[in-house]
Amino acid sequence: MQRGRTKRRNVSYLGLLPVPQGGTTDITEMYAARYGEPRPGEKVFIVTRQHKDGWEGYDKETSEIVPEKGEGVEELNELNGLHGLQGGVR
Repeated sequence: MQRGRTKRRNVSYLGLLPVPQGGTTDITEMYAARYGEPRPGEKVFIVTRQHKDGWEGYDKETSEIVPEKGEGVEELNELNGLHGLQGGVR
């Protein structure tokens, strides 16, 4: 069964990424403050773009389906920390 959207709609600016801790950046509080806590089964899309001294990189899209409560703790931790984005800069 397919859950969540397969493609993102519009992109809204959330803000500058906080300083990475241990190689990842946690945007959970920023996201929840703006959009509320995502519901289980909902697909969350995050788009990042590196900016440095007037230069802009390409969009990097990451998405994940929010697991049911008590399921997929590892996947939720990965989503919460955006594991693999290396502070949003790749």
